[in-house]
Amino acid sequence: MRRWGQVFQYLRRLPSAEGPPLFDGTRAPSPSLLFYLFAARVLPPARRGIQTPVAGIKVDTQQLATALLAVAFWHLRTCGLVHLEPAVDGLKVTLTALAKDTHHDGIEAGLLDILTPGVLLSKKTPAWEASGRWTRAAVGFSHLARTHLATRSALPEEFRRAAHAPAEELPETVTATITRWFGDHVRSPSAVPIQWAEREGLAKGYLAVVDAQRHPVARFFLGRTIQVPQYQRIATLEPTFAALLRRWQAFRTREAALSEQLEQEVAAGLAAVYDEAD
Repeated sequence: MRRWGQVFQYLRRLPSAEGPPLFDGTRAPSPSLLFYLFAARVLPPARRGIQTPVAGIKVDTQQLATALLAVAFWHLRTCGLVHLEPAVDGLKVTLTALAKDTHHDGIEAGLLDILTPGVLLSKKTPAWEASGRWTRAAVGFSHLARTHLATRSALPEEFRRAAHAPAEELPETVTATITRWFGDHVRSPSAVPIQWAEREGLAKGYLAVVDAQRHPVARFFLGRTIQVPQYQRIATLEPTFAALLRRWQAFRTREAALSEQLEQEVAAGLAAVYDEAD
């Protein structure tokens, strides 16, 4: 116990460096955010669903969630950061050598982290936020062990062995990557990637939270605030989105089989994390 007490005393003396913010307000919007902001031009209108930020029409919620995750995988592939390879047991996804030391934002950043060897639980995913305090502490302890303590000769032998233990196996398919991105079963899986895109939009100033000025009764059921699109800022993104949409549509036409399998795998991932509990 004394030897482990020395380890924890050492951990307490280590500098506590705060990680980067979840979304970098200085970076350009991710493709998933662009698809969210201009969702009315990506998907057909629907009688029921979520209201799009710019056009104000409704689109199907599940279709939008699928599109946000699918375009994130596709964008990482077009950047040469991942391979997507059809296989009998699913659509294989692996990192390329170019993915090392790259920096991305939005849904794309979390997917890259999940596919990176040695990352036990990415802070850029809903899985991190859904995890408990002890899980986060264990991940932090493991990270310190691997990066700061593994080479310390004065540490107990059992601690050095733990520091060099193999990391969790990487997900092999798109579906498995999505389930790792969620981290837990939820009642409304389709809402999660949409909310993630909204949070990126808020961080980068394309959406703003304002008081809804609701009656107290309505405020109780609907909330005190609403998100308001910043139309002038969003309008500056139109050329970028238009070019992105053309490339996405070309991919769906020229590689129709791969596109269809990608969307099927994303939909399977959303279904896999659905919580049926009452």
